[in-house]
Amino acid sequence: MNDIKPATSQSRVTNQTGEPVTDRQLLEAIYVSVEKTRKYIFWMNVVTIAFVVLPILIGAIATPFLIKGFGSYLGALQGG
Repeated sequence: MNDIKPATSQSRVTNQTGEPVTDRQLLEAIYVSVEKTRKYIFWMNVVTIAFVVLPILIGAIATPFLIKGFGSYLGALQGG
């Protein structure tokens, strides 16, 4: 009646050809996946820095020059 078999420690993982997969092959597959994830996170951090931190730094550096230029413009408008 119930055809579902519980998973046991004796269950074997097989590849597409039906051959059993060794622990070494599983670990290598996990390692490849982890390396891809690590690279993805690295580039995500690079993009975050490029689009968030760099504009803030550029704005902090450019603000004094903009204020100085705007102040001289206002002084000229006031007739000074």
